[in-house]
Amino acid sequence: MTLDQTITVNNATVSVKISGLGQKCIFFLHGSSMSAETWMPQLTNAGLQKEFKLIAIDIPGHGNSEWLNERDRYGLKELADVVKQVTEVFQPDEFTLVGLSLGTNIIGEITPPLNNCTGIMLVSSCILNDQFPPNVVITPGSMGHVIVAENPTDSDLREYIYSQTKNTALAERCINDYRKTDPAFRQALGHITMNAGWTDELANIQQWQVPVCVVSGEEERLVNTSYLNQYPALWNQQVYRIRNAGHVINEESPDAFNILLLQFASAVFK
Repeated sequence: MTLDQTITVNNATVSVKISGLGQKCIFFLHGSSMSAETWMPQLTNAGLQKEFKLIAIDIPGHGNSEWLNERDRYGLKELADVVKQVTEVFQPDEFTLVGLSLGTNIIGEITPPLNNCTGIMLVSSCILNDQFPPNVVITPGSMGHVIVAENPTDSDLREYIYSQTKNTALAERCINDYRKTDPAFRQALGHITMNAGWTDELANIQQWQVPVCVVSGEEERLVNTSYLNQYPALWNQQVYRIRNAGHVINEESPDAFNILLLQFASAVFK
């Protein structure tokens, strides 16, 4: 069973989905203009539920979390601070962070490292620094403006979403999630992109001194899948690539993803 809960962080209501029976915790962060619904194949997986407490966060302005309505409240550092405070509410003895797409950037902006974190999984990673800015990391195609458009046309939105996945159910839910997202968030994302509103996320994550599992889909079209091949913090010194998956690996190939997540979490928890 999955429980929906709301908590108050920085004077805003943040929604989370919770499942699992374990004492050790896995926090999940979704991508831009998505929602915690993307993690349902993990939250409902019997193997993960048995071993861990699973908490999927709706980033402010997304899903069932409160719209902040102000561009400046959606900076990467501000979102990272929200995630930090959510982890503190639950006070797990040990936890792992799993981020998808923009969720990886939010993890990369959490400094200093959080106590009791034993591992980080970066899914369809787009973490940034000066050597790897957005124009190197992100490969959005002809409809890339949709990522930062406040209110794109329906035709542009559908073309963009369907260019990233062959899964109709996933595509339609992503379209609905996009329309439920605060347009001010995408305005902020455009401002971040134009004004280098990030720090050295690669170095920040290395400072955690925990294993980092990087996962890419073999059919990925939105981000560069090779730029982290030599990243020093890589778990088992490799980037994991999952077949029959594009950007939203955890939904497009959930069985393979869940096996990898269970292996990683089992390895990093003491």
